[in-house]
Amino acid sequence: MENTLLLSTFTFIANYKGGIYVRQVAAKDLMAACHNWAEQLVSKQDIPKLNGAAFLQAFRDDMEILPPVSLQNTSNVWAFSVANRRAFMLVNIVKTAESEEHTTPVPASADI
Repeated sequence: MENTLLLSTFTFIANYKGGIYVRQVAAKDLMAACHNWAEQLVSKQDIPKLNGAAFLQAFRDDMEILPPVSLQNTSNVWAFSVANRRAFMLVNIVKTAESEEHTTPVPASADI
C-alpha cells in the first residue's frame, strides 16, 4: 500500500558570512519547505562551523515573527532572514518545480 503526496521543489539560496549556500528540498508548501531546509542545512552540515542548535533556535524564533515574504513583481519567489547577536543570514527561495506526485510506502500495522 502507498500514499501519494503532491510535493513541489523549492530552491534555497542562503547568503551567510560571505558564502552562498544552495539546497533544494521537496515539500507540500512553502512553510514545510522552510522547515525541511533548516533541518537539512544542519544535519548535512552545509555551512562549516555553523552552530546547528543556535541556528535552529534563531530560525524557529524568526519564522514565527517574520515568515518568508513574497518579492514584489515576481511569482514563486520569497525571502526571509535568520539573525542572532553574532550573525545574519539572508535566504531567498524559488519554487523551481510545481507539484509532482511522490509515493511513499505505508508501513504495515504490526500484529499484536
